[in-house]
Amino acid sequence: MLSPSCGRLTGLVDWAEAEMLPFGLCLYGLEEILGEMTEGGWEYHDAAEGLRGVFWRALGEGIGEEEMVRVQMARLAGILLWWGFAWDEGRIDRVVEEGRDEIEIARLDAFLGPFEEGDVRVSKL
Repeated sequence: MLSPSCGRLTGLVDWAEAEMLPFGLCLYGLEEILGEMTEGGWEYHDAAEGLRGVFWRALGEGIGEEEMVRVQMARLAGILLWWGFAWDEGRIDRVVEEGRDEIEIARLDAFLGPFEEGDVRVSKL
């Protein structure tokens, strides 16, 4: 939750699936707040690239290079675990498929894309 007057983070929502996991595994959430799913696919907000950079620079200042590699690996694993498996009526018994799980595929395309400068990473449905 953000303060409407200054935009500062004032709280977090505790989802039902919340659990203790290695840091980085839930960093798919960073991408979730930097964009949105539209009728045409996943689109990042105009400020997404800059905000992503602020996050990664601040994190990098607080941890070492070796730890940053671990966080990046955990981030990738988290994206694949959260969006790479189909949740069919509570069952997690298959990986997502092109033509069947378009929303998940759109997020995977966007979230796993390169972090190159100027990359807008729009994923079409």
